[in-house]
Amino acid sequence: SVFSTILYGKLNFGFYLLNGFSCPISAPADLNQRNHPATQQGAAKSYNKGRKDFPIHILAAMKTKHLLQLPVLFALLFHSAGTSQPVLADANADTTVPLQAQPSVSLTIAPVRLSLNEMATATVSLTNVPAEGYTSAEFSCTYPVNLVQVSNIVVSGLFGPDPAIAIYDQQDGNFVVGIAGSQGNKANAGGPAFTFQVKGLGTGQVTLDCMARVSDGSNVLTAIGSDTVELTVAEATATPTLAPTACDRAEFIADVTIPPGTIMTPSQQFTKTWRLKNAGSCVWTTSYRLAFFSGEQMGAVSSAQVPREVAPGQVVDLSINMTAPSMPGSYRGYWIFQNATGQLFGIGSQGSQPWFVDILVPEATFTPTPGTTATQSPTPTNTPGGSTATPLPGIAYDFVAQAYTASWYSGAGQLPYPGIDGNPNGFAFKVDNPTLETGASNTRPGLLAVPQNVQNGYIQGFYPPFHVQAGDRFHTILSCESGATSCYAAYRLDYQTGIDPIRTFWGPFLERYDGRSFTVDVDLSALAGQDVKFILTILASGSATGDRMLWVDPVIYRTGTGPSATPATEWPTVTPSVTPILSPSPTASPIQTFSPTPTTTPTEIPEGSGHITGQAYADRPVIVNIFDANHDLVVSLVAFDGVFNHTITPGTYTLVATADGFLSASASVTITEGTITTMPTLHLPAGDVDNNNVIDQYDALTIGMNYNTQFPEAADLNHDGIINVLDLEVLARNYRKTGPVPWQG
Repeated sequence: SVFSTILYGKLNFGFYLLNGFSCPISAPADLNQRNHPATQQGAAKSYNKGRKDFPIHILAAMKTKHLLQLPVLFALLFHSAGTSQPVLADANADTTVPLQAQPSVSLTIAPVRLSLNEMATATVSLTNVPAEGYTSAEFSCTYPVNLVQVSNIVVSGLFGPDPAIAIYDQQDGNFVVGIAGSQGNKANAGGPAFTFQVKGLGTGQVTLDCMARVSDGSNVLTAIGSDTVELTVAEATATPTLAPTACDRAEFIADVTIPPGTIMTPSQQFTKTWRLKNAGSCVWTTSYRLAFFSGEQMGAVSSAQVPREVAPGQVVDLSINMTAPSMPGSYRGYWIFQNATGQLFGIGSQGSQPWFVDILVPEATFTPTPGTTATQSPTPTNTPGGSTATPLPGIAYDFVAQAYTASWYSGAGQLPYPGIDGNPNGFAFKVDNPTLETGASNTRPGLLAVPQNVQNGYIQGFYPPFHVQAGDRFHTILSCESGATSCYAAYRLDYQTGIDPIRTFWGPFLERYDGRSFTVDVDLSALAGQDVKFILTILASGSATGDRMLWVDPVIYRTGTGPSATPATEWPTVTPSVTPILSPSPTASPIQTFSPTPTTTPTEIPEGSGHITGQAYADRPVIVNIFDANHDLVVSLVAFDGVFNHTITPGTYTLVATADGFLSASASVTITEGTITTMPTLHLPAGDVDNNNVIDQYDALTIGMNYNTQFPEAADLNHDGIINVLDLEVLARNYRKTGPVPWQG
């Protein structure tokens, strides 16, 4: 033990003093040897023997001057072992220092006990972060899907403002959160990294586990200590088992105020009023009471007196003052009657069921008018067996009619379909005769899809497998909903075959409220013969507030029989605000193909020509396109090992360098006869995974959707054969940059 080690050292020093520093007690050379059982046994015998023989043996051997040293020995022996003052030691003394606290993950949850359908908040933190900090971290958490549901993952500012975030939310018992500091930011201290909500689904003891791997910027992930937390999910008491009374029974008539799903601001006060009918044969006297039964009490009194007598067949309005919880979430409280003898009764065929109040407290980024009712507007009608528009001839699949068979998700987890208008977690539902931002109404039904109301929120509908045939085409009209003037989001058609990674088939197509709508007509023949799960995806561009996006009549039709046998409307540039990469004019003269072999800088330039050379680097092949003054493509060069060379007619040209997964770069250059023009060395910024010349959350989202896979290759930014947080870290270095970047020294 530490105490025996200190005592042992003091005995050594005391014997040195007494014996002229000539006969120290022998000791093991190190702590590991001392901990060996044989060594411990021998040391114990030696120590006990020394204690037994010490007084006689020492006094017999002492000279007079040694007697003067006894006070020193006793002072050493009985000095407090907890002193912090230095002690002299010999070369064999133990110099072990206390271990420093190691970096780890901390997981907390509140509350630690839930009833069914109740929510708790889990917080995942980093502790003991070293001084050099972390450039990125990957958190992998597991949970039992049969007992709890995880949703609403919200990343904090531990890695600085505007971090790059990739979330791989499988909803099958584990999820991954990757966070990388952007613009050089790091996690330089411990603290909360993110939070998530846990909802009780089944009763039992729940273990939540979170592990982490961290990076210091050296392209290596290092595992740190993990943490677990225990949560108890108990039986809900929302459905009572009550013995019906002979004469007491109620009938629920209406929610006079605060209908289910009403949106409340945190800690907002409100009055809930129910309208109920006396459906029994006994008079409800003023001795009857309205009583809280279970769920969330929301600051209300436990019971309140019925304000007047209510005869059988009469109706009464009953009100209770309440306060919304301060934390975001969905809350429901159940209420019931209590008669004059204290017996409970309620509604339902047996008069034994409670009724409820139900509200929604959104995240801070959602700013509705307080008290707004989260009702469906317009009323969604797409339910199994519900009304649908008459199918068009040749339609192989109708995404609106089949929307109820899809699984709808956002960052908050799985969503109900049809959804509730105003739900900050995101929602989707059918709209008959949708009105587009152009002001026109379409007679075909549409899907209104609204992403989760958080920064860079999203919503996705995962449809059952569909067998694609050659000639099948995806057709829809894209538009913001009429009046949604702040809408600005991207549409994307994703797909999955079998257990392969999710891939993007078309998009992203960035749409803003500009008075226009766009027709999309995509050939699906590349997927012919496969059973494909199509995914309708909406991605917010920054804030999701006001992003009300319409998929009008999204269908798959067979060629020649569908809604459009003519060529589809030309799609606009995906990112209109970004200068597009120059492309060949349809009337351009024949161009040279990719240079098959690298060329070298000539020692002599042909008469009437000039020469251009330079170096353009990325972690994959770089293509250098040279355009003339009319924007016609002259030549495309492969920069072998980053180097390109080309002899060209004198004139002014535009150079555009591109690489898959990188921002492009452009420059204007003038070539003169007989001279060699050398371009500055160029390093393309990595991170443009979707190749739309913007490095943003869409690129990070692609990394998250394909986490721990190998495809798409553009997402493997560090070329290590796996898509993970290290690729996100590469992206984060150039987060929010746009191209083409200037090609300059």
